[in-house]
Amino acid sequence: MLELDFMNGWMNYKHPTDPAKDRKNLCPAIWVNNLIFSLDDNDSEYQLAIQVNDRCYNYLDFTLNFSDVVNYQQLPIILARKGFLGFSNYEKAVANYLIAEQQRCLTDGKIEYRHHRLGWYEYNGQQHFLMDENFVAGTQSKCERKNFKFHNGSQVDYENFLQNVVYPVPTLALAITIGYSAPVVSLLRNEYDFGTIIYNLCGASSTGKSTASQLLVSPFACPQITNQSGLIRTFSNTDNALFSGLNDIHGLPIVLDDSTTNTKIDYASLIYNLAQGENKGRCDSSGNLREQGSGWSGVVVISS
Repeated sequence: MLELDFMNGWMNYKHPTDPAKDRKNLCPAIWVNNLIFSLDDNDSEYQLAIQVNDRCYNYLDFTLNFSDVVNYQQLPIILARKGFLGFSNYEKAVANYLIAEQQRCLTDGKIEYRHHRLGWYEYNGQQHFLMDENFVAGTQSKCERKNFKFHNGSQVDYENFLQNVVYPVPTLALAITIGYSAPVVSLLRNEYDFGTIIYNLCGASSTGKSTASQLLVSPFACPQITNQSGLIRTFSNTDNALFSGLNDIHGLPIVLDDSTTNTKIDYASLIYNLAQGENKGRCDSSGNLREQGSGWSGVVVISS
């Protein structure tokens, strides 16, 4: 079995029957800080939140799927990719130690919930609006989307900006109203078969289309125009990447900025797929249908 020597940053191996086979300083100190469960995906496996003290001069934090621990033969390779080295031929001992750590976290209630979905989410018959951090039936959950900024700047300055600049101007007030319509449309989609409502902001260059687009998403997230994260995407993406970025967003406005930058767009297909609110079905290499996610709903704005 493995014993944690946290102060010195090592794991020591203690043989169950033969002290001659004991080994000190087998590998860097490793332990499980907590378990990570998915709030909105019951089919996903949970993860171990790992922390490493490598001889008190290097510290690591990463997650590890529990199935990788159970199937311990590949554990050295998986951990090596994360920067953890030094326990060759002791895979089973490390796996048993991590399983014991997992049981400790379950007993102590050290569980953290994450969600990928944004917007409306039904749990036990109640609707919840998932954002960066939520309490759902007494359970705290944090958004797992990397680099997705929800807040930036001062709330007071933002509210003053709305009162003094946006609301007095009809076109700007209309833009932010379109943004606020997204939660309503998404919430009522099943009852009234709204699907996804699509708006088009069109006009000559430099007439404020991108500014209006940023304004209408600003109540929900930082209005950056980026294909990496956020609610404003560009048409430089491939179709697959474009629709993948919309997946699991229900009730937040989504903007596809400046369609004129891509001259190969099939607008009929684009609008049909956006309104449908789900990705095209695709099969994997074995011919099985891939997981499609929950799709999207609410409002999509295309600027052109």
